[in-house]
Amino acid sequence: MGDSIEDMLNVTMKRLDYIMNETDINRALKSEINSLMQSAIIILKSHSGEIQAEKMMKCWKKLQNWAKVLYIVSLRMPYGKPQLKQFHCSRYFMHIIIESKKEIKLIENCIKEADAKTASAKKNKTV
Repeated sequence: MGDSIEDMLNVTMKRLDYIMNETDINRALKSEINSLMQSAIIILKSHSGEIQAEKMMKCWKKLQNWAKVLYIVSLRMPYGKPQLKQFHCSRYFMHIIIESKKEIKLIENCIKEADAKTASAKKNKTV
């Protein structure tokens, strides 16, 4: 395994994928998965020019979906009454949901602009 930015992103996303798909969701919350999600976000935001737009969008969508699931689970009150520090992760997950939505929209707009430029260049070549 290399130490490139994309390698770090791949390892981080694979670990998140494993936790979200292969372990109990409550265990995922207790593992402070939000810290691992923040690591993925830092990689995505600080190295956006080094990662393909399609891969970035895929990662942001996964982060958004996982954050939605974790947010809902973090709001459950299994004992009927709120417990100490029960909701401390909720704001992290809501922040990830909102941030992901913004980033996905930005990437979609960049892809549309690039597609429009490509189409325009092709059109100019045929004229």
